[in-house]
Amino acid sequence: MKHKYVIKKYDGDDQYSYAIFHSKDVKGMGNQIFYGQAKPIICGLSRNQASYYKKDLRKNANAKMC
Repeated sequence: MKHKYVIKKYDGDDQYSYAIFHSKDVKGMGNQIFYGQAKPIICGLSRNQASYYKKDLRKNANAKMC
């Protein structure tokens, strides 16, 4: 099964407020996701860190998720 991931702002508006979500979980919610709307896979990231982890998740289909 191929997972699709997206990077969105999560519960804040500073440089470390980015998170990675399953795209199906946040479809149609806009760019800012708040606590309780969806569960992030990884959160508390900068934009660059989020891009790195998103690529890593795509490469490693067996990655453990929280």
